Amino acid sequence: MTKKELLATFPGSTLYGISNADGKTPWAQAYGKGRKKGKIAGNHGGDTYEATWFVQDDLWCEESENYSSCWQVVQTGDKEFQVYKDGQPMKNRWKMK
Repeated sequence: MTKKELLATFPGSTLYGISNADGKTPWAQAYGKGRKKGKIAGNHGGDTYEATWFVQDDLWCEESENYSSCWQVVQTGDKEFQVYKDGQPMKNRWKMK
């Protein structure tokens, strides 16, 4: 997805899925609205956290005190997204509520 597509799709939405780190922990993130960046309210296996999202070139990026990462995103369905880290597809897809 392009920067324009990412900004038209994710801000104001809630995404969820299974953690790609361990392959079993459920997560959900609510993305605050914003034109260039915004806040994230997240839940990872029952633990809540806050983070920030932004778009760098055509990459969706997130950062908090504990992590910082960017992904290439390809929309694979009406509300489903394949994410790529360093050109490699992640096992679990993101889904939108």
